[in-house]
Amino acid sequence: MEELMNEKIIEIVHQTNDMIPVEWDDLYINFEIDKTLSGGVYFL
Repeated sequence: MEELMNEKIIEIVHQTNDMIPVEWDDLYINFEIDKTLSGGVYFL
């Protein structure tokens, strides 16, 4: 389960980076996910 969560987190990070039209110096992403993959993601 942990491996699946890590894969999904990396996928979200890459998709988020691709959606930003300009280069940012810093991108903060906060994941709150439980073992059922329920939760939320916050971008700063």
